[in-house]
Amino acid sequence: ALRQLGIVHQYQGDFSAARQAYETAIQTYHATGNEKGESMALNSLGTLHVAQGLYTAALEYYKGSLELKRKIGHRYSEHLTLFNMGIVADRIGSYLEAIETLKKVEQFGIETGGKEEEADALNGLGSIYLHLGDFATSRTCLERALSLAIEVDNESSQWDALQGLGSLARAEGDNATAYHLAQET
Repeated sequence: ALRQLGIVHQYQGDFSAARQAYETAIQTYHATGNEKGESMALNSLGTLHVAQGLYTAALEYYKGSLELKRKIGHRYSEHLTLFNMGIVADRIGSYLEAIETLKKVEQFGIETGGKEEEADALNGLGSIYLHLGDFATSRTCLERALSLAIEVDNESSQWDALQGLGSLARAEGDNATAYHLAQET
């Protein structure tokens, strides 16, 4: 319940109350040996730090979460933390680390039939390759992400892919396609 309270506070923009709720949840879970709950609260605290632009601290919380998830064999939720770590690595300019991390999430999606996870990872990879100027690889990732997102009817991932393809078109100087894609989002 404390972690959920933290999520509510974070959603409302009360970062101080969210942090307090998450930290109390971590302490409670740790004291009771609930490593799954502790790992989820650490992940939430990482997300809070991302929202505040505190990426280094966020990575530390994500690493702690991932370590616990691996310890208890909670593989399904590992991909969520890996995805978060990949996005943070991208934001701080550690593109190779971000690519490596997001490829693990993509592989998880392939292995488990998790097309939403695969689409999210491909959207992230497409964005990174765009930053690196590798337009062909970016397009491949974003088009595959869009295809998967349509297949599983995930509107958020569809929007991300279309927005990414629009940014790619702009980078390539194709303003007409960029404008058309912007109309779809």
